[in-house]
Amino acid sequence: MGYVGTYGETILHFTHDIALLTGDEKIRGQLAKLEASRMYFRYPGVDADGYQCMKLASEIDNRTAHYPLAGSAYTAPNIREEWWIDLPVLLSDDPIAIGAIQQCLADNQYFNYIQGRLGDPDTMGMMRNADEYEKVKSLPASAYRLPMTDGQPDFAWADEQDAVLAIKHGDQRLFINFYYRAERGINGVARLQELTPTIDRIATVRTQFQVPSSGHEYTRPDWIDAIRSRGMPPPDETIHQAWAGDILPIAPRPADAKLPAYGDWGPFLGKAAFYSLRYGNYLIGLNTNDQDTYTLPAPAGVERAPDLISGKMLELSASVKVSPLSTVVLYLGS
Repeated sequence: MGYVGTYGETILHFTHDIALLTGDEKIRGQLAKLEASRMYFRYPGVDADGYQCMKLASEIDNRTAHYPLAGSAYTAPNIREEWWIDLPVLLSDDPIAIGAIQQCLADNQYFNYIQGRLGDPDTMGMMRNADEYEKVKSLPASAYRLPMTDGQPDFAWADEQDAVLAIKHGDQRLFINFYYRAERGINGVARLQELTPTIDRIATVRTQFQVPSSGHEYTRPDWIDAIRSRGMPPPDETIHQAWAGDILPIAPRPADAKLPAYGDWGPFLGKAAFYSLRYGNYLIGLNTNDQDTYTLPAPAGVERAPDLISGKMLELSASVKVSPLSTVVLYLGS
């Protein structure tokens, strides 16, 4: 149900194992696509000892958000299933996988990670990792570096099906999760992290959205925690949910889906077809629908602006059309 940081990274490990066991080139190709997409969600930081590293963008996570996530993240983060080297060995012809691990080695984070796992019971993983490290060391140098690294080109990248967006623009980095913990109905809430040389801001912001009617609505109950298990208030305290009573539209399930039940929690029900957000100098329209085009209203007083996704300058005399499964990121600054 949208972007997940740490647990989401296990898809790299499990897809690696499936590709390795089957020898299927299509699965290996899909692993390379997954790897390339996840690499947008690392940003420069420091480790617990103050040394330079790249961090996983966990702050906008739909499941277990951390600020910041402990350890560093390159080809894969510090999850118990992963030993960091297996992906670039299997994808030894892929410049992204190789560049990511070479950046990790250049930052001296690989052995720092291994040191923390010397007592790990996964002896086989450690033994395999030793051989794989030797293979990685013999690979030709890749020019690729993680997209959010200092000195890399500006970009804007979106996954419309997950309704998540990553932007590097000048000295500003933005991660925005539009489909944020909307498990029973569309909440219109996005979780955002903004990083600049002087601030690290985490914000929960309201969005505008559009969605076809399913004929169902969801009323927020007076739950404050553990919403999947219908609330777990602390003992001997009376604490109420400020949003209790809000009525949320429920998105229609795909035509061939029978679950989840409307009113229950699960995928589809909380994802809008179209989101729009004005944040600072950015005006964003994100279309999660695979059939319909939506309209992003043009801002007053701005005649034209660059779209950071396409790189084109757009005329804003009329509203901007956002095609199915596409995103527009207008920069309205000078």
